[in-house]
Amino acid sequence: MLRLSSRLTGIGLALLAAVFISVSNVWSGQFYRDGGNGESLLLLRYLAFLPLVYLVLRWRGGAVRLPRRDALNVWTTGACYAVGGGSLVLAFGRLPVSLVVLILYLFPFVTLTVESVMARRVPDWRRLGLMVLAFAGLLLALGGEQAALDPIGLVFAGLAALGVGLSFAWTGRYLTHLNSLLLALHMAVVALVLVVTLVLTTDSLSVPVTGQALQTLAVVVVGFSIAYVAMFAAVQHIGASGAATLMNLEPVVTLWLAALVLGELLVGVQWAGAAMVVMAVVVYPLLPARD
Repeated sequence: MLRLSSRLTGIGLALLAAVFISVSNVWSGQFYRDGGNGESLLLLRYLAFLPLVYLVLRWRGGAVRLPRRDALNVWTTGACYAVGGGSLVLAFGRLPVSLVVLILYLFPFVTLTVESVMARRVPDWRRLGLMVLAFAGLLLALGGEQAALDPIGLVFAGLAALGVGLSFAWTGRYLTHLNSLLLALHMAVVALVLVVTLVLTTDSLSVPVTGQALQTLAVVVVGFSIAYVAMFAAVQHIGASGAATLMNLEPVVTLWLAALVLGELLVGVQWAGAAMVVMAVVVYPLLPARD
């Protein structure tokens, strides 16, 4: 009964994360339109997120000190997610949100491949075939009637998939025993250190102070905060591959929100490509493992 309850909790958390990360992603695109930039958005969302998680932890009476034995693994997964999340935000400044998210959602392949390597399993031909299907769909989605796409934006989007996938796999392998809020707090500390370093070395702050921009920023911060905690709590309850599978809802929500909020509409061939990507990442983890 306890195991079933934990699994249902994990499913609910993964779905919650999928919806709120969609909200955060789409309104991040709006923040650019309001005059902000990626470095500023990264800095502000972590500056808002850290004290919030700290206060919730203290209010619940939880420890805020990280066990020494877990420090290296937390710093590793925190750095991976910081690179992935940071690359995602920077990609939004160079590519349409809908296309960035389709590239990002190659991350379940990264997660499951890394898990296979950790378990010393070799992916079979069915999984390799689905990877080919996903990449073929991605090529269609990136084509259509789009103008020439920024190559740096494509690199950032690819790094986002790599970083997020690695962080899921590492958390599922080594950190399922930690309190999810404690994990989120210390991962965010690592991310903030990296973001501050980026901002100081690039001198790139650009924070619009209009009412519209501040409202957009508030939506991004709230959406990111809920999704960040829920996402890694889901990994702890149902494993990395289970959480990654359920979060496949996120590209669908993002495509709809991007069309509604940002006016980003894919043409027919791009919708076909998007469907191929989503189908591949949904079916991939459902295939039974072969010895």
